[in-house]
Amino acid sequence: MHRATERARYHIPLNHFQDHTPPDVAQTFEAERRLVLSPDEVRRSRAVALDRAAALGLPFPATTHTMLARYLQLSPGDPLEQEGPALASICQVLRGRGRSFAGNEDITWQEGDVLVLPAAAGIRHVAQQNALLFCVSDEPLWRWLGVRALLEDKPSAVHYTAAAQASEMERLDQLAERQEAVGRAVIFTRDSLQAQHLTTPFFIANINTLEAGRDQRTHCHNGAAITLSLQGESCSSFVGGQRLDWAPWGVMVTPAGQPHSHHNRGPTTMLSLVVQDSGFYQHARVPGFRFDPAQDEIALRAIDGGNVGIGGDAVARPGHSA
Repeated sequence: MHRATERARYHIPLNHFQDHTPPDVAQTFEAERRLVLSPDEVRRSRAVALDRAAALGLPFPATTHTMLARYLQLSPGDPLEQEGPALASICQVLRGRGRSFAGNEDITWQEGDVLVLPAAAGIRHVAQQNALLFCVSDEPLWRWLGVRALLEDKPSAVHYTAAAQASEMERLDQLAERQEAVGRAVIFTRDSLQAQHLTTPFFIANINTLEAGRDQRTHCHNGAAITLSLQGESCSSFVGGQRLDWAPWGVMVTPAGQPHSHHNRGPTTMLSLVVQDSGFYQHARVPGFRFDPAQDEIALRAIDGGNVGIGGDAVARPGHSA
């Protein structure tokens, strides 16, 4: 028998429409956050992966089924190389300054900047002073498909400076609130994808905001989300029936399709970087966005029924004051 024939298997379902996919759950990464925020000096550059491969049943590092998030701790004089089958990496500079080399691109960055870097040919980060970056790539998707991203110079790099972001935040603050709005956000898009409002063909990344004392309506979408807390006190989320309290520069995973809402009980505006794998779903015309008003009251009881959040432990985003 030919080997190709031996590999063949068949499955006849009793209910073809029954979903047998194991459910995913929301999660935060407190141990990794505390590790990178430790006051101990980092002498060697390193990547700290937010790896949930075991929980997801995957044989390779992954934060969601299609995205891998990492903190990058960079030390001057010790460049950090990133290699993998990814097409693009989105990086938020949390502190420090330096340069990143990707393909033919060379970008000098500083605290508060956001970068989109082509990743197929690898990325090299060089710190000019101790630096901390948070990066999300689409590496697990390509590993699952068993191929490498072939377009080594695509997408071309994009640099969203902290100063330009602050200007956009001021413009956002001037817009009148709309009753139908889920939240107020600035989406990172680019020249070639502006009509689609995408960051890359696969990613949608944005700065999400929520004013003090406000609640974001319960909603869900087909894309999974990785959320990085940038600013806020006493902020929390209610995801799939689970309450998650925010922490400075902490990270939260919202699984695909799960109802979720965000809540701000602190005195300052909440700011977060949100990266979703929604580009594909938007391209395929199946974004799956919907409100879930039945969950709103449940979420508010969970949030306001106890002591919420992170107390006075807050992180301020450079260039924007709430």
